[in-house]
Amino acid sequence: MTGWFVLGMVSSLRSGPLIVESAFESGLRSTADDYSEENEDDDYRYNNARIALRQENGEALEQSFLTAYSRKEYNQNSQLSNRTRVHKVNQKYTATVQLGRSLAWDYLFSYRDKIYPEKEVNSYEQIIFQPRLTYQSPRLPYAQVFGGVNNYLYKSRGVQDEFLIFGGVSLRAEVWEKKLSWSSQGEVQTKTRDKEQQRRFKEAWQSEARFLPWRSWKGSISALGGWEQRNSKEEDRDEDSDYIRLDAGFKFDAPLTERLSTFIKYNYVHKDYVESNLDFSARSAQNGWETLLFHDRSQRLVLNLTGETKEVLFPLRSQGNYSKQTAAASLYFRARANWGAKFGLNGEFYNYANGDKNKERWSALLSGDQRLGQSQWRLAGAARYRYSDRQTESNLHQFSLRLEVSCKM
Repeated sequence: MTGWFVLGMVSSLRSGPLIVESAFESGLRSTADDYSEENEDDDYRYNNARIALRQENGEALEQSFLTAYSRKEYNQNSQLSNRTRVHKVNQKYTATVQLGRSLAWDYLFSYRDKIYPEKEVNSYEQIIFQPRLTYQSPRLPYAQVFGGVNNYLYKSRGVQDEFLIFGGVSLRAEVWEKKLSWSSQGEVQTKTRDKEQQRRFKEAWQSEARFLPWRSWKGSISALGGWEQRNSKEEDRDEDSDYIRLDAGFKFDAPLTERLSTFIKYNYVHKDYVESNLDFSARSAQNGWETLLFHDRSQRLVLNLTGETKEVLFPLRSQGNYSKQTAAASLYFRARANWGAKFGLNGEFYNYANGDKNKERWSALLSGDQRLGQSQWRLAGAARYRYSDRQTESNLHQFSLRLEVSCKM
């Protein structure tokens, strides 16, 4: 299968610069990092690798190919340990209809092979084909119609394969010129399971409005809301559960001076699972500050400070309820377009209904990128260390490393 993907991509390449990107990442993580802390922490070791090819032939044609591999090994829940291979092909053609107006057609073809060595019944192949049609104009910055098929083919006999057909629209419009913009997306999905011929109807809707009160002020007020029926596999989670999700929130951005800005953000999430006890609701409030410490034609130094408070409730597992306070600081330096570096510190403090589970987490991040001379080569990397001080369990040390290489040919 991999050979056909590579052959198909290479044979379609035409004149134009080719951008090659590769990345490798390895380390230790927790599921709390991946799934917004909906469930108990499950620590795992992981290795990820990917390579991507991207080409633009003028303004008319864009195409890309990506292949990736990941491996997860869970410390306790070993049945979730898995290996995943992913291959994606995307091509986009844009035609200019009139001045300031364009019409684009593109498609995405994706193949995923996910294997659970210790629970083969969960192993599956996933094939997605999704064509899209996009229109853009000064009055309607973005309008898209999309649809396609999503097929899950399970490797074990007796497991019901799933065939999904989906379609939807996505819009972004200027409702009040230079003051109020609105974006929305809706999707409808039907799912058929081949053994019992079960048919399920799902839908998802999400909207966001952004308001700029005064033209002379660069701040904005944003509000969002969403409702959807999904499956945890669509989030690339290692479980398989249907759920209903509700989102609501707002964000206030305020540049106070040329060097100082702040934001306030509030978010509410509620999930109801169909066949598991993972139901939860979460409220969070966040405040961040950014200040430009130093800036000239060739260099800039930026300081970011962020604080957050969060409350998570599990109606079916009240002993898992907790509140969390987070404080974070980062320093970012950029020298021209040649190189940049970032250093960050983060502290998280958990208070559970069951006090024996209280814990503190401290993490440090160091990242940077470098362009090699006047060439088209770029190197980037990041290293993260996290220490967890747990009340009853043994303390935990986690380290991860990420390397990236890209080149424009």
